[in-house]
Amino acid sequence: MLKKCLPLLLTFVFLGCIVEDLIDDYVAPTLRITNPILSISEGGSYQFIAKYFDTAGEEVLQPRLQWSTETANTISVNALGTIEALTPGQGVVVVATQSRLGEDIQKKLAFEVTAPLI
Repeated sequence: MLKKCLPLLLTFVFLGCIVEDLIDDYVAPTLRITNPILSISEGGSYQFIAKYFDTAGEEVLQPRLQWSTETANTISVNALGTIEALTPGQGVVVVATQSRLGEDIQKKLAFEVTAPLI
């Protein structure tokens, strides 16, 4: 009886597999500034922290980050993500990295630089 049922059972097992059993867990890599601010006083400084998440959604430890600013007249930023507020106005800090696939990824954050309180 088993010998008669085995071919039929194997046929159902192989027909049940349609080669789409793999889970596509790809997610777009992201870069996040985890401690954003809304404003900073002129003359103040602030250390931003950024985290990079890869195509599996997992955090990459010690990624190569490049910090810059689009508003050099308002703020300055160093290689570690520390800004200094130079003059009142809108400041924009940019952090960028490159994925393992060679994609350029960046995150921008805008905030206000306010006049110091006297």
